[in-house]
Amino acid sequence: MRAFSLCAISQTLISSEVPVRIIEELEVINIQRHQCVQYTAKIQASEGRDGSAHSIDKHLAIRLTVPGTIGTGTNPERLLTAGWSACLLSGCGV
Repeated sequence: MRAFSLCAISQTLISSEVPVRIIEELEVINIQRHQCVQYTAKIQASEGRDGSAHSIDKHLAIRLTVPGTIGTGTNPERLLTAGWSACLLSGCGV
């Protein structure tokens, strides 16, 4: 299990020998330098887009399905849209 942040991603990129310019851009937009982290969600996923995901605190457990297939789960695009919409509405005070 690993909580991902731009800092962790940039460390991964450094170890992968990605061009330095890209790493510097990631460092510049590192959110943790500019804002206090108020909440960190930890999710464990397995088997990719046809797998499952659950939160470490057991508040979320879902089956994932590739978009456009007849699977019984939801797809990552729906989850991202739901989270983005909830955040936007909360920010608007709705």
